[in-house]
Amino acid sequence: MKKSAKQQEIAQPRKNLVKDGIHGCLQSGEPPPPGKKLIRGLAEKYYRRFKRIKDSYPNPADAQAYDDKAVELGLILPPEKGGPKIEEENVFEKLRIEMLPEKVRKDIEAGKAASKKLTEDIKKQGDKK
Repeated sequence: MKKSAKQQEIAQPRKNLVKDGIHGCLQSGEPPPPGKKLIRGLAEKYYRRFKRIKDSYPNPADAQAYDDKAVELGLILPPEKGGPKIEEENVFEKLRIEMLPEKVRKDIEAGKAASKKLTEDIKKQGDKK
């Protein structure tokens, strides 16, 4: 689909930001506040606005079309595919489990092991297809 002159005018500066590496929000140009990250190239305020409108579509296909159009215009970055989740150690959860009675701790560990095995079995079944 051919972009109109207005769409090209809107998208060009944002594409340059993406090409050169994003140092600030695609909408405001401001860097994120300390301790915050950009979400798909947007400050939290702008991402919430985008998400609220996207979630207002009753049809998921329409919501996806809205998302795709925003990406096409350079208003937001595409979602990252991401790799495997890196589980960071939760010291508070670890402490909570340590304070449980031994039988409960063993049940938790057995449940985790069963869950891990089930996940592996499901992956193996998926690989066979």
